[in-house]
Amino acid sequence: MRQWYQHTIARLACAMALAAAIAAHAQTRVWSIRLETVGWVDPYKQRPPAPKPPTMGTDTNDRRQAIQNAIRSMPYDSDLGAIWSQQLVIDPSGQVTVGFGNKGEGPDKAKVFHVVTLDSNTGSVTQRMSQPTPMLNRTAVLLNADGSLLVVAKDRVQQVKADGTLGNSVEIPPQPDLNPRLRLRQSPSGKTLMLTTDDEAFRFIRTDTLATIADCRTKNDEVEVINDSLGLSMEDTKGPYFELHAGPFCGHMRLLWTLSSGRSSQDHLLEDGTLVEIGVQEVRRLTLADKTLWSWKAPEALIVEDVGGSGISRDGTRLAVQLTAFKVLRSPGCMECTGPESESWIVGVVVLDASNGKLVATIPLDHANQNRLAVAFSPDGKKIAILNGGVLELWAL
Repeated sequence: MRQWYQHTIARLACAMALAAAIAAHAQTRVWSIRLETVGWVDPYKQRPPAPKPPTMGTDTNDRRQAIQNAIRSMPYDSDLGAIWSQQLVIDPSGQVTVGFGNKGEGPDKAKVFHVVTLDSNTGSVTQRMSQPTPMLNRTAVLLNADGSLLVVAKDRVQQVKADGTLGNSVEIPPQPDLNPRLRLRQSPSGKTLMLTTDDEAFRFIRTDTLATIADCRTKNDEVEVINDSLGLSMEDTKGPYFELHAGPFCGHMRLLWTLSSGRSSQDHLLEDGTLVEIGVQEVRRLTLADKTLWSWKAPEALIVEDVGGSGISRDGTRLAVQLTAFKVLRSPGCMECTGPESESWIVGVVVLDASNGKLVATIPLDHANQNRLAVAFSPDGKKIAILNGGVLELWAL
């Protein structure tokens, strides 16, 4: 009863804080659709058929062993599907493009990556393409600097022409033997793309020509975010902490600061060389010399975190962070207590003015999950698409 009471009070406090923020800033939901209507199937709900048990005459221990052997022999697919944070864009005309994959083919067959473009006013499908690809976690939907579409599938970065046909393409870096996957980062301007498959080999390419800018390999500096000339790296030092470094692609990276003093590792480079740092309680814009330009503090009882997808608009005017509620339900040292020690849930997405940190909009979310949330701005920052599980919404700001 006490846990239920604490849970209810926590949700009520978060709802009140969010309602106050929404009341002060207007935004309009243009449309909302469920992705099942365009062919998406939730990979977490797809389960292989259960093995048939042995006949009733079998000994109980033999029966149990036979079932265990049957479960072990069932095909296992570690590819849980497309990574939401890499699958959502809005082009200059306001059309929303989303990518997703279905796992019905099984682990021993190539997956199919679907790319669907939706009308800016109605959410109806205007264009669709499907491509086979080895794994769905090596796919992406991106926006070129000129507003055209880029699709990553078949282990290639591919340009998409206005009529929906494919243009030039380039291979992604070679896959490692262990845990093959793809991590990519795009500069805020959209002109530069970073790709890595093992967090050691990094390739930087121009999105307009797909020409390679730089190729390098490192064991310490894992590049996290980029602009068109610099990268931010998290280096694991010999001490019990990480350091944040900045520097040119494949060049010397100078130390900015260590994170052992409570500094956040959630950072984004803007094109002018300043940095957005997303801490637990506040968002700051600062110079690489650590001078704060502005800060924004989260409402009481809420914390701020990075969002999936593009958290910065192409023109650099807007940025988005997520509001998360966190509640301790019981003492970690209580041996007689039952249930989880704490819980957290995402209650909304906050849009800030990147020039001064002032609140532009607060968009509520219901039962949002960090691993199934993606956000994308239109290039001018006036629209935002939010993918929350199987629901896709377009909002006008």
